[in-house]
Amino acid sequence: MYRFTSPPILYTRQMGIRRIIRIVAVVACVFTTAMLLYSTRTLDRKSSWWFGAALVLMWGFSPYLFLMILAKRSIESAKKLKVVCGGTIFAVATSIFLYIDGFFLIDDTSWSGLLFIVVPVCQWGEVVITTGVVAIVGRKANDKSEN
Repeated sequence: MYRFTSPPILYTRQMGIRRIIRIVAVVACVFTTAMLLYSTRTLDRKSSWWFGAALVLMWGFSPYLFLMILAKRSIESAKKLKVVCGGTIFAVATSIFLYIDGFFLIDDTSWSGLLFIVVPVCQWGEVVITTGVVAIVGRKANDKSEN
């Protein structure tokens, strides 16, 4: 007969780190949406505008979604999850800084709309670096387990 046992503490901690990654990524998605709506507050929002906004938001959300998928796939190693968590927090902090700087701190806001194109490009660079570090950490963990 199968008896339910509580999950190991390490697995519980890994789930907590994964939950942090999801929360940070969702907060970043909400912030990106708020910045898009703020930047277009003076426009007449017709149906064609919402289609374009949906495309821009998909592009803006894509790094966060990839980091959440990477966290889900890295659940077997706490070290990998810590790297993904650090990369997620760094990517979100960078985007929040760039959006606030572009919309509120610079006087000439005529170019601020380009932030929705440029910021995800920078984030994808950070995601590639994070993925590389996760691969290196995973390889070192596999090398140690084989010895």
